[in-house]
Amino acid sequence: MKHAHIHPLISAGCPLVSLLIGVSLMALIPELGALTRHEDARVRSDACHYLSLTHDVSVRKYIEPLLRDDHEEVREVAEESLQRRVLRMRAADEPGRASADSQALRR
Repeated sequence: MKHAHIHPLISAGCPLVSLLIGVSLMALIPELGALTRHEDARVRSDACHYLSLTHDVSVRKYIEPLLRDDHEEVREVAEESLQRRVLRMRAADEPGRASADSQALRR
């Protein structure tokens, strides 16, 4: 599998995530995005979480489809990831957009 080299990063958990954030998760967005379509729900869930840590608006296209995933855990992580983004947007200067995003998540 093309993206198999990322699996150790994902399964290593939080200590490695802190290191990766320092190095730059931005460079991993395409590979993490591809992993949101992985056959293993745990990999999809972890990839979604790490994408949300980038704080980049471009990751939304990878996270939104996971709201309809077959596995409940993946759906929950996707919703939490988007909610974190909404809260960050409220803190920034997009109160109207944050409100619309919050309402869309509740539907």
